Amino acid sequence: MTKVSTIFIFMILFLCSCAGKETKVDSVKSEGFINDDEFRIIVRGEPDKNAQGLLSSRESALINSYQNARDFVITGLKNELIKTFPAKKTQLEYNIEITNYLDATYLKAKPIAEYYESSGSHCIIIKISEKNIKNAITAQINNILQAGNQ
Repeated sequence: MTKVSTIFIFMILFLCSCAGKETKVDSVKSEGFINDDEFRIIVRGEPDKNAQGLLSSRESALINSYQNARDFVITGLKNELIKTFPAKKTQLEYNIEITNYLDATYLKAKPIAEYYESSGSHCIIIKISEKNIKNAITAQINNILQAGNQ
């Protein structure tokens, strides 16, 4: 094979692999507890307003999204828990023990896809998967809330 043919084949393979990744991103439409075994959230990072050029803008958005990841995941989990315990909203938001527990839960998080939006924001789709994670988190938070009321 000639160099041109080899390069052409690699380009086609690369484009095909990119197309498959976009399909995965398009299939992600919801956030929160997808089922009892999976929590998913989209983390967004805005580009720096002083960034000059596309590369610099994208780099700053990427850095911001990874810096925001922990806070987005913990806030997303708290928002899901507020749906379960609406009367305990303030406790859920400000209880240090709950934040520490959710911080430990964040360590199980894995990015499953990344993309840039037309606004220049960088997005990471993060999931936490574990058998019965929704029930385990809810039970642990319930225990923390009950212990705080005694």
